[in-house]
Amino acid sequence: MLINLLQVHCATLAAAGDWNGCAAKLRAESIEVRDKSPVTYGRITELFGDSVRALVAGTLRAVAASGSPLAGEVGDAHLLLLTSGLQVDTDARQTVIAQLAFAGKWPADLTAAIKSLGMRRESLAQQAGLSDQDCSAAACEVEWRSSQVAAWFHAQSAVINEDLAAGAMTTRQQVIERLARAI
Repeated sequence: MLINLLQVHCATLAAAGDWNGCAAKLRAESIEVRDKSPVTYGRITELFGDSVRALVAGTLRAVAASGSPLAGEVGDAHLLLLTSGLQVDTDARQTVIAQLAFAGKWPADLTAAIKSLGMRRESLAQQAGLSDQDCSAAACEVEWRSSQVAAWFHAQSAVINEDLAAGAMTTRQQVIERLARAI
């Protein structure tokens, strides 16, 4: 899998021997992932605990009661979170979450975690099911060089097979000598 990522996304960097560049590109969280799964208070409790659920619900109730421009939307959101769930993957909903977090004085890490229920960023490595360690500079170099050696042997094998089929080589010694010259 790593070789596929290198060939598709890092071929120029790998050919130049920029293994740190390859690792950085594969590990960069450059892919936006939108999750349309509805969020409920139950899911918030399951993921973050009851105190976070209470903080979110309290913030929603306070904003709904405040008469602010968000009051109607927030009141509806509170009902959806209690029942069928609310999608939080749109840019508009992400903005509302940020506004609610500000109003409720949520910690930054909690705000990011709640927002990540609808939108998060992933790396090419994560998308491929690989860890950062799987895509280290050393791993990229080993994988790239191994594939280059394998490709070279495959090419040599094709030439030798053609010569054997044409009768240009007939002995094991000739095959060994051909490989030795190629190396």
